[in-house]
Amino acid sequence: MKRSLLTRKYPRMKRNLLLSALALPLAAFAQQQIPLPQAAPAAQQASAEVPPDAIVVTVAGKGYTAKQITDMLGGLPPQALAQVSQNPQPAMESLFLIRKLSDEAMAVKLEQQSPHKEAIEATTRQYLANAMVQEHNNKVVVTPAEQEAFYEKNKDRYETASISVIYISYSNNPAPPSDPKAKKPLTETEAKAKAEKLSAELKAGADFAKLAQENSDDKESAAKGGAYATIKRSENFPAAIKEAVFKLNAGEISEPVRQANGFYILKRTAKNVQPYVEVRDQLFQQLKNEKFTTWMQELRKNNAVKIEKPEYFSIRR
Repeated sequence: MKRSLLTRKYPRMKRNLLLSALALPLAAFAQQQIPLPQAAPAAQQASAEVPPDAIVVTVAGKGYTAKQITDMLGGLPPQALAQVSQNPQPAMESLFLIRKLSDEAMAVKLEQQSPHKEAIEATTRQYLANAMVQEHNNKVVVTPAEQEAFYEKNKDRYETASISVIYISYSNNPAPPSDPKAKKPLTETEAKAKAEKLSAELKAGADFAKLAQENSDDKESAAKGGAYATIKRSENFPAAIKEAVFKLNAGEISEPVRQANGFYILKRTAKNVQPYVEVRDQLFQQLKNEKFTTWMQELRKNNAVKIEKPEYFSIRR
C-alpha cells in the first residue's frame, strides 16, 4: 500500500521520475489486461546465490539482508525487477526513498485526509478488481474432452488449402519505362481481361503450370509452376483470397480475385485438415478465452448501469 500511496497522492510532484520506475502498473479493467505483480524472479535468483541473512544493502547506517530485500521486491512487476537487476544503485535509492516518504506520510496520517484518502481507495479498488479478474481467469478449466469435442464439431475451422497462383499485375498510373523494350504495364481493365481469359482457359483444361510460367508476374511462384503455399483459415491472409480459396475443392480454379495491384487466379491443389495434436494448445486457449469472455459479459450484464441524471456529469466536468 505504501508505494501506491505516494504515486496517487502527489500527481504534481516534480520529482515523480524517482517514483515512476517502481510504481505498480494497473492496466485498464475494461481492457481485461491484468499485469499484476508476480513472484520476483530476479530477487529469488539473487537470494539463491547469497545467504538470506547476508547484508546486501545499507541505508542510513542500517543493514538490510538478502531476505528483507527479496521481500521488498516481491510485489514489483517484471519491468521494475529488470531495472533493479540492470541498475541496482538508482533502483534501491528510489525504493528506499519511496519507503521513507510513505512512512512520513502515514506518520502524519495523510492517507486519512482528502483527497488522498479517496485516491488511495480508488487505487486499491482498481487493484483488487484486477486481481479478482486474474484470479477468475486462472481458475477457468478446459478439459481435454471439451477440446476434442469442439475439434470434432468444428473441423472446418482447421481446414488447410495448398494453392497455386497466377498473378496479373496492373498500374493505372505507370511511370514511363526507361527501357523502350521493357514490357508495358497493364491497366486495371487490361489486367482483368487477361486474368479472365486465362481463368477460362484453365477451366477448359489448359495446363496451370505452363500458363503460370508464361504469364504470372509473381516470378518466384511462376518458376515453380505457380506453386505458392499452404494456408490455414486462421492465418492473416487477405479476406477475399481466403474466401475464394476455401470455396474451391481440390483441383478447382477460381475466378480472378482483385487485389490492390493485381488479379490472382487461384488453384486449390490439396484440401486437408490440421490434426488435433497440432491445434490442441490453440484450442485450449481459445476455449479458455471464450469461457472467460462469457463470465465477463455476464458480470457486466448483472452490473448494468443506468444514468438517471446525465446533467450531473456535465456539471462535474
